[in-house]
Amino acid sequence: AAAQHFEEMPVKKIVNPLPESDMTTSIRLGMQAMLPRATGAMVCLVDYPLVQSSTLKQMVAAALTTPERIIIPTWQGRRGHPSLFPRTLLTEIYQGFNLREIIQRHPDTVTLLPVDDEGVVLEMDTPADYQKICQRLEETTHGQ
Repeated sequence: AAAQHFEEMPVKKIVNPLPESDMTTSIRLGMQAMLPRATGAMVCLVDYPLVQSSTLKQMVAAALTTPERIIIPTWQGRRGHPSLFPRTLLTEIYQGFNLREIIQRHPDTVTLLPVDDEGVVLEMDTPADYQKICQRLEETTHGQ
């Protein structure tokens, strides 16, 4: 069902034919599909499902102001996901570096962006994580 929504949007879907590969393989595939005019890329992880669209908008706004910087959202001082990378730095993925290493190699280019979004730190890898995510969703749904 979610795939149908993407068909209605101006996006290109890229599928990694090697799902058992590491994340850098998927990032390389995404970079190959980027438009030449793209100045950066936001790397969104599927195991952080509660990131709010307002957070993504804040990150894009920050990148438009400072396109040479790596943007990492924080919630209550904790670094989270997704991260937004300038294209020039993300190309280091072709030199054998992963995202963490790129960030470590360029600490002076990192902008930590405080956001009011716990979703940036809520990872879903285990059944316990799933239960926590479900609880947060229920709190959010019933709290409004």
